Amino acid sequence: ASDQRTIRIFKKESKNKNKRKEKKMAKNPVFGLLWILVLFFIAWPVAGAVASVWLLLQPFEHLIDFIKTVNDFLEALLTWPRECGRAISECSREFPKPQFNRSQNSLSNTLV
Repeated sequence: ASDQRTIRIFKKESKNKNKRKEKKMAKNPVFGLLWILVLFFIAWPVAGAVASVWLLLQPFEHLIDFIKTVNDFLEALLTWPRECGRAISECSREFPKPQFNRSQNSLSNTLV
């Protein structure tokens, strides 16, 4: 009786693994290739150009409030290749946007 129960549990686990594999296989690799192109031709050049400005402004962040806002925006662009990497690995359909979580709020508060 315990052998039959073990076999049923094993069959149930293997069905769940097959379902998980099906979900992973449903990704479209064309999107992965598209995001690789975005990474090489847009995200890395933008991040490279922004890095030097961000680095130069970093020490003055606490002296002038507006520089903090600018640096938050530049930091979002600087970390954009990370989002591209996530989209590449997931073959995501969504465009890998820079994460403007802090900067949008502080930018809108500064401008208002």
